[in-house]
Amino acid sequence: MRHALSLVAVLSTLAATACNPFPHYTFDDSTQGLDFSEADHLAPAYVRGAEVAVWAEWTGEEKDWTGYRITSADPSILAVNASEVNEDIEASAIAVAVGETSILLQDGEGTVVHEAPVRVSFPTRAQVIARGSEQVEGAPSPGADETWQVLVGGIATLEVRYWDGDVRLYGEGMLDAKVDAGSSASTYEDNFLVERNWLQVTLSDTEVHPVRLLADGTPFDTLQVRGVDASAIDALGVYHSDTEGAEDDTPATTLVQARDADGTPIFGVTCAFTRNRIPMEETGDLLDWTYQAGHFEDIVATCEGHDVAFTIEGRAASVDSTADFSCSSTGRTSAGWLALGLGLAGIAGRRGRKSLRSPSR
Repeated sequence: MRHALSLVAVLSTLAATACNPFPHYTFDDSTQGLDFSEADHLAPAYVRGAEVAVWAEWTGEEKDWTGYRITSADPSILAVNASEVNEDIEASAIAVAVGETSILLQDGEGTVVHEAPVRVSFPTRAQVIARGSEQVEGAPSPGADETWQVLVGGIATLEVRYWDGDVRLYGEGMLDAKVDAGSSASTYEDNFLVERNWLQVTLSDTEVHPVRLLADGTPFDTLQVRGVDASAIDALGVYHSDTEGAEDDTPATTLVQARDADGTPIFGVTCAFTRNRIPMEETGDLLDWTYQAGHFEDIVATCEGHDVAFTIEGRAASVDSTADFSCSSTGRTSAGWLALGLGLAGIAGRRGRKSLRSPSR
């Protein structure tokens, strides 16, 4: 299956052709999401060890790509695999070493017809974001120096972003985590439209555990995670998607977030839901629904003996969980003595984009 980014890029290119008097080549990659401009759309920098897909496109009429290929000016920094030709031309690449080089597009004669600068760097720090706050604006996520709280036996799902000083780094396939006894950590890559690197943590006791983050096998930051039992839960917060001005049938999500007496969030909590007093089948911490103006439904979430009631203007569809990666990702696990049977073993999936052969390293 073609990557969604390629399909949209082809459509946008065709739409732009009629009003584009100066057709030209552009590069795009799998880290930056959808883009409808007619300029290069590459990450400002890649993480050393990252895997990335790169596309070359033509903003004019349909192009015959026979003989064209994407290459690297310095394969010791960015190694590019053999190109594949379809509606556009694409290749997979690995960020091999820290440095700066250029990615090149060569025609059938070997002439460079387009190039763009590429930077590979190594992170000096991590930015960690709770998955719930990714899905619902305004949901809580601890700051850089705060300790994360996770319900013992629950699964906290966190996005890990890479920074080298003030420069954000991109790419997937290089995140790993090391933990001590009493904890388990798994890493996953999710590449639906935008590549993300995820960390899932489970604890078996109420101690503070360091989770050491590694990129390309080298440590670069440490996350502090504390296990808490259900007695630490004091209240439940409710966070909704913004539906102001929305049209009917617009998808929306509600997150139910546990917190302690100080208001600090507790992650990894699972809830049961009722809709208009009728139990819903699944459990989790997310309610997926669709906006319907003037239609209201009463929802009650019960989490570890605590209830919270709220009303949505719409129709509830299903219960989901921030711990669920069943069909959008691929990953690997690091564990202390805690068995992988605590829910992590069954969390697996597939890559969202077409798999290209990786260049040799």
